[in-house]
Amino acid sequence: MQVFNSRFILCVVIIVLTLSLGLQSLHASPRKKNNPSLRVSSNEPLLYFFGYVPLGNTSISRTIRFSTQDVTSSLTISCPAGFELSKNNNSFTTSIQYTAAELSQDMTCYVRFRPTEINKGYGGTVSFGAVGVQVQRPDLSGSSLPESLTLDVVNWNLEWFGGSLGPSDDDRQMFYAGKVMDSMNADIYVLQEIVDTARLGALARSLQNGPYDYAVSLYASNSNNQLNGNWSSGQKLAFIYRKTFFSNVISRGFTQFSNRSDNSYNWANGRFPFLLESNVTIDGITKKIIFLSVHGKAELGDYDDYLRRKGASDLMYDSLNFVYPTNHVLIAGDYNDDLDQTISSRYPGSPTPYIAFMNDQFRYSPLSYWNTIRGDNSYIGYPNMVDHSIASNEMQADYVPFSCVVRKDVETLVPFYSQDLSDHYPIQSRFYFRQSSINQVTPVTQQVRLDIPFRTIYVNGKPSSLIFKRGMPRQFTIECRNNAGQLIWKLQRTGISAGTVLSLPSIPIANGVHHIILRSDEGVFVSRVLQMQ
Repeated sequence: MQVFNSRFILCVVIIVLTLSLGLQSLHASPRKKNNPSLRVSSNEPLLYFFGYVPLGNTSISRTIRFSTQDVTSSLTISCPAGFELSKNNNSFTTSIQYTAAELSQDMTCYVRFRPTEINKGYGGTVSFGAVGVQVQRPDLSGSSLPESLTLDVVNWNLEWFGGSLGPSDDDRQMFYAGKVMDSMNADIYVLQEIVDTARLGALARSLQNGPYDYAVSLYASNSNNQLNGNWSSGQKLAFIYRKTFFSNVISRGFTQFSNRSDNSYNWANGRFPFLLESNVTIDGITKKIIFLSVHGKAELGDYDDYLRRKGASDLMYDSLNFVYPTNHVLIAGDYNDDLDQTISSRYPGSPTPYIAFMNDQFRYSPLSYWNTIRGDNSYIGYPNMVDHSIASNEMQADYVPFSCVVRKDVETLVPFYSQDLSDHYPIQSRFYFRQSSINQVTPVTQQVRLDIPFRTIYVNGKPSSLIFKRGMPRQFTIECRNNAGQLIWKLQRTGISAGTVLSLPSIPIANGVHHIILRSDEGVFVSRVLQMQ
């Protein structure tokens, strides 16, 4: 009887459990699907910089690689005005659409720049949209404004230029600095970490699109004046500027003589902002501009680093508002911090030390902030933007929209950029004086830039030939001279068309910097070349 009862109870339990599991199965929810997602390839740049494209022309296209997962609706990709997209790199429109069936984990579309108006800056963000998916990336920048109509500014930390703590080969660093500057063809370079001032002067004189002049601060990090023994080996601030566009130039320290006891300490023990004041003439319009080259205290992980940058920034902010309340002012350089929140590990999440400028939207505009918010970087190997440009509201009125860009493309000109040239990228911004009539000075005759008509081609580190960017219809001569001015060889030609490749004589020349000089009735063009084994 006991055995029967035990078996009966066991059967009842099994039946109850079976029914329970069956009911749970009937009422179970369907398997939850994954959320749809889209990712733009991390190998694609955060910013596509197309540079100058004349109205009526179209840039080459660039690829955007992306992948989708569990996207069950159609996907629309759109771009801002002036840009076009394509699924096949053939037919371009302002937006494209994929059906769910077309989507896969590895997709490619194409974007190009095609301006629709003359003399305008273009930019914005590519936008991806589907049910449950919204992605905005990458940013785009382009312009239909030719260089001859704009003031082009480049701020650049040249990493101990000519000093013992920077790149190991000073001649190579100087050559590549010139090569990059010639390619950017800026009107003023706002520079930091200049050590060898004589070498800087040689660099300024050698630039192709000059003539250029330069100015260097008479103080440096750990040195309040040039009589101090640390000045010659210290990091100095400087400018290189196009002489034909700049007049009535004055340069001096800013906040250098403040009575604040911590001022020098806050500016890396003497590396005060360096000011250049000048009348600048572009396209027949002259404006007085105040340029400030700044180099904030470096972040070394000390509690004082952030406080020193903030103290220096606050004093600079107050001083500018007092001395230049209505001027065109551009504060450019190595801020050694970002503009959203500080990079300091001692004060994580704290506001940027330049918060006074960021909070004053009436007086100042952070031009480089759009690089920050996309997550770009300017210091190689470090994730943040630390090189910035902030403009006064007067200067911002002339700013070409979307033109403040991190020029990472210069790495294509220098095989080992961070090793041989700098650990910072140059930051370029452009200004169009005809956008506003603020602070115009008496106009003067327009100056014209003479661009080098050819580019040098190297083979195994030696100048091998010249490729002509434009035609030279009349007679001209080309000669090669060493750095001492001695003639190495000379050629004479009568007419040459654009795209022609002209082989150079195979006469052996010593290693070092040489100059290729073209003389024609258009003028004299000088290009520096470097002979390397």
